Amino acid sequence: LSQSLLGRTPRLLDQKPGYWSLSTVKPRGAATRVLQHQHQQQPQEFPAQTQMHHSACNGKHCVFSGQTAGELHEWLESHGVDTRCYGKDTSKTVGELLEEQAKNESLLNVVDGRAMRTVKVLSLHITNGNGQVLFEDEQILPDGRSRRRNVQVSEKLMGDESWQSGVDRAVREELGTVLPEGYQVTVDTDTYRQLVEFATSMSYPGLLTKYVCHRVKATVTGLPQTRFETCEPRPKLGGRLVTRWVWRNPEEVEEQHALRNAE
Repeated sequence: LSQSLLGRTPRLLDQKPGYWSLSTVKPRGAATRVLQHQHQQQPQEFPAQTQMHHSACNGKHCVFSGQTAGELHEWLESHGVDTRCYGKDTSKTVGELLEEQAKNESLLNVVDGRAMRTVKVLSLHITNGNGQVLFEDEQILPDGRSRRRNVQVSEKLMGDESWQSGVDRAVREELGTVLPEGYQVTVDTDTYRQLVEFATSMSYPGLLTKYVCHRVKATVTGLPQTRFETCEPRPKLGGRLVTRWVWRNPEEVEEQHALRNAE
């Protein structure tokens, strides 16, 4: 897991079959920061990217490895993706896709002449004492645009990061601004499952995307039990990202909400 949660160190509380928990405490000496898990680690879906000049090819598969938005724009257009609508309405920009690459949150390659993006996504179904599920309802982007989301807590996994480690980061990054000191996360590992879907990206229209989704249920103490907002700074985009959250009853949760919204 990451070295800190909102400046505090995660501590393993207890383990029992099907569950593990962590809480946050102020750092105090050298503490164990790794959560052990009884299930087998998931295999790496794509390799950590390396610094190369534009692309690297192996047979029919060419991996994008450029360094600039201009290179990425040229690469996408040359492999069948029309980027003219990027940055308009609810779509993201080529620059944001490049930033995603730089953070190792996705892999761009060419399969049979067509550009394809591979993303590993953690979908965390956080429930409360009433059995309701936490949903991301809306995002207000740094430029003022609004995106309806309708998706559970989600986070793109980076490189070979395990979904277990992603739980820590997803809670901290998505919900950290409203969580109290000493909050606790409990994951029901018996609910874990992996899904794979191929679809055109909603964030990057025309770009075929392979979504590898790691789905699991959890509880988080200290969360507001009514509608609330979180805020994340986005300095590279010149502002901040505001997210609006809502609790929904299980019968309102549709299985098909799935992977494309988790971007």
